[in-house]
Amino acid sequence: MMLPQRQSNYGIRLENRYMRSFSLGAPLISGRGISPHPNKDMMLITTANDTCSLYNYDNPTPLFSYKGRKIISAFDTLGLIFALYTSSVEKKEVSLYDLSRYQAPFTTFDIGNVLLTKEDVVSIDFNPNGRNLVIGTNFARLICINAMNGTTLFACCYDNRPSYIVNDKDLCFPSISPDGRYLLSGCTDGRLSIWNFKGQNVCSLPGHEGPPHFVCFNPKKAIISSACVKVAWWLPDLKGTSDNISTQ
Repeated sequence: MMLPQRQSNYGIRLENRYMRSFSLGAPLISGRGISPHPNKDMMLITTANDTCSLYNYDNPTPLFSYKGRKIISAFDTLGLIFALYTSSVEKKEVSLYDLSRYQAPFTTFDIGNVLLTKEDVVSIDFNPNGRNLVIGTNFARLICINAMNGTTLFACCYDNRPSYIVNDKDLCFPSISPDGRYLLSGCTDGRLSIWNFKGQNVCSLPGHEGPPHFVCFNPKKAIISSACVKVAWWLPDLKGTSDNISTQ
């Protein structure tokens, strides 16, 4: 998948020189502009003109487009549903859509009481257990909510304290382990932090030159990768207690 660098050319091209080109009306949002479907030739594309579009790889015309201020999107790990966050003066909501009936949401949570003033969602991650959603915010917070009723389970922070992040390039985007037991994120001090789903920090891994903005757990092997100006690879040591993790 290729993104052109020219400012006037907003589009996505699937490689093999080229399988498909998707023309966009605005640049992708930072960090999570593309959410690929886990097992179908589909993707959600979110652009800076407050639009999220559902695409099939075989058709450059979107199946459906959603409008909303500060819109953020993500598929669940099975690809059965997807989530959209939208913000307005009155409400800040997360809506869940059935992929087979994608025209309207089947449930919506108002999370305005969870977010601070000026705080907005910048990422959404589904826990593979299907019970939780983790929303990342522009206040360096990771908030876990119940995917059934929208109640808040816990919140953690990848900075010393929650504070407004002015530049999108300073955001860190989390990941969840394939077994659904651990939440991972880079931190502003260059560490990689790992929490369990009780909200407890179980491990901090130093080593990056700067904040690791992206982190990912291999879905089949016990390997974590994280990236700032360089890419690091980590081997979790799961010996001992269930929440004892250290590098090897």
